[in-house]
Amino acid sequence: ILAGNPVRSVPGGERLREAFDSLDHLVTVDLFRNHTGRHTDVFLPATSWLERWDLATAALPFQTGPSSRWRDRSCRPGANLAPISRF
Repeated sequence: ILAGNPVRSVPGGERLREAFDSLDHLVTVDLFRNHTGRHTDVFLPATSWLERWDLATAALPFQTGPSSRWRDRSCRPGANLAPISRF
């Protein structure tokens, strides 16, 4: 699971949690452990938006013309962290 909390954010979260618990292995990549992350076998901490470069795409649906924004990192990543884009 990449940067999400489907156990809390989708309908039928209890059934989804049970399905996750029935898997042999479940890996989560996220900034912090959440309700979904509590059911994973492996948790891989990811860098935050301050620790990685990014191409800002959140506003793309609202743009009237072609454009993009590049954002550089503000600080170095902590030890043993990997950017989500690496996965």
